[in-house]
Amino acid sequence: MIKLILFLSIEVFICFFYTLNLFLRGSLKQILEVLLGLSIVLMAVLAFISLGWKWGLGFIALPFFLICISRPFAQILAYKMLGYRTGMDYDSGFKIMTELGKGEKGFKKVEGSLLSNTASMVIKDMKFLVVVLLAIVGLAIAINHYVRVAKPGDQSTGIVVDWVGGKFRSDNFKNYEASAAFSGHAVDILIRYGADIVEDHPQIREKREKAIEYLRKALAATQSVEDDYLRRSHQKLPEEYRRYEESLRLFLRGAETKDLQCFLDATRLYNGFLAFMEKHQNEMKRIK
Repeated sequence: MIKLILFLSIEVFICFFYTLNLFLRGSLKQILEVLLGLSIVLMAVLAFISLGWKWGLGFIALPFFLICISRPFAQILAYKMLGYRTGMDYDSGFKIMTELGKGEKGFKKVEGSLLSNTASMVIKDMKFLVVVLLAIVGLAIAINHYVRVAKPGDQSTGIVVDWVGGKFRSDNFKNYEASAAFSGHAVDILIRYGADIVEDHPQIREKREKAIEYLRKALAATQSVEDDYLRRSHQKLPEEYRRYEESLRLFLRGAETKDLQCFLDATRLYNGFLAFMEKHQNEMKRIK
């Protein structure tokens, strides 16, 4: 919690001074703008490393919010510091009151200058947003490439893709998919070795232990899938799915105890579930 508060405080500080710098003048303004922008990107990287990927993604979006809400306060502070409306530069020799005293022509000149300065600020903001967005996209691609999420069968996927995809899927759907994937890998091993899976040969024992690992994960995921969720796809699916769950339990018991009868009973239930799914596949409603 202390680390999070520290990160948030630093982020607020950087974003406020980035916004304040937009209203200031001087030879170092552009250099400070680049340094502060890079600091914002660096904070997102450090958040991924220190706070986890969820807060890391939060620190990617946070600067946009902070810069928006800090703009009016930064503008007021800049005016207090410099003593003039920061959209105008008195050093350029442009005098507002003098020009306004020239009547309609002077008023148009002041109006044109105000619009020019406003447009300049908008363009600078847009450039910053483009740079930040490109930095975020590049950072997301790098993180997705190097930070992986384990998937069934010793496979993995990028953490960003996994997180974004997970936002559109329910926990029931994720568990349903995980169960199917883990059980599929376990059954592939059992089919490949057949009755020899109970032998104590080192290679076979290693594969049997791998199958047990997959079956445990499949069973845990299966038990987390709710019947109401399954019923939304097909009225009879909950009953058939629990038979599939029992088949996994029997496969696991057979692998742990080297009992071939358990494998036979499990195969009957497992094949029955597959037959049901194939027969009614056109009746199944897609649910997430």
